[in-house]
Amino acid sequence: MYGKKHSAESLQKMSMSKKGSIITEHTKALLSRIMSGRKLSPQTRQKISIITTNQWKDPDQRRRKLKGLEKAAWKGSKLEHKVASILEELFIPYERHRGLSFCIPDFYLPANQGFIEVDGAYWHRTEKQIRKDLRNTKWIQGMGFAILRIPEIEVNEGWARQSILNFINK
Repeated sequence: MYGKKHSAESLQKMSMSKKGSIITEHTKALLSRIMSGRKLSPQTRQKISIITTNQWKDPDQRRRKLKGLEKAAWKGSKLEHKVASILEELFIPYERHRGLSFCIPDFYLPANQGFIEVDGAYWHRTEKQIRKDLRNTKWIQGMGFAILRIPEIEVNEGWARQSILNFINK
């Protein structure tokens, strides 16, 4: 509605009516397309940050979120699927998402005691993530393992195969 604000009671009723409703894949795709490219105000970003932080504090929501993350990690990203297919083409045995205390690299190569991390262009370009990636790389190397970080552009341009071969033959 343009110009008219809903009362707090009406907002509460509308919120309660939507609780527990199932959103179809079609609707999710539509909402995603509508929201694509929109910028959030600093106030909205702060509210989302507070809500997300509080969700992790609630044991039930924490369990659900962790279960969802496990499911997503098991499936892997499209880039990880591409790298996995390269490893299979080269007959290189690997394990996916083998955990090391506080970091979980994408691939573990038991033959040469090495790890491969696939870095997407979007998620791995923030300052915070760059620092985290650097810390994890140093930690893995400090444990005596080799690590290869493959940026998204290498995977998409077909250069990852050669990087993997160079890494294996070190």
